[in-house]
Amino acid sequence: MNGNTRWCQIQTQRGQQGWVVGRYLRESSNQPSRPGTWPSADRRPSQQRAFPPADPASDAIDVSSMPRFCAGEASAEFEIRPQDITTNMAFQSGNRYVVQGNFDGADGTTFFNCWFDLDGSFLSVN
Repeated sequence: MNGNTRWCQIQTQRGQQGWVVGRYLRESSNQPSRPGTWPSADRRPSQQRAFPPADPASDAIDVSSMPRFCAGEASAEFEIRPQDITTNMAFQSGNRYVVQGNFDGADGTTFFNCWFDLDGSFLSVN
């Protein structure tokens, strides 16, 4: 729990890990397909997440997952469904990466930025 928000730790069949606001999930009695592969329970949504290099032999960061990660963070920040959020491709801005996004609400369109460190760690959404 974070305030009144229940966060659930998830892992896809491809091994991607993250956090989702619980109201977007349906409870299930199914066990993970690979027991013991779930991430540490010590990880919280506010902690940084690093993206792996696109090519492990290089220092380049794979920015292709950043827009989806940004949509998840913006969903939690603005309490809007992830599928109602539009994000653009990540690009480098100075010493950080940025993903720009928006969503339509009762007060019009809200624009936001998600910031990532050069190593791919999520920093903030605003």
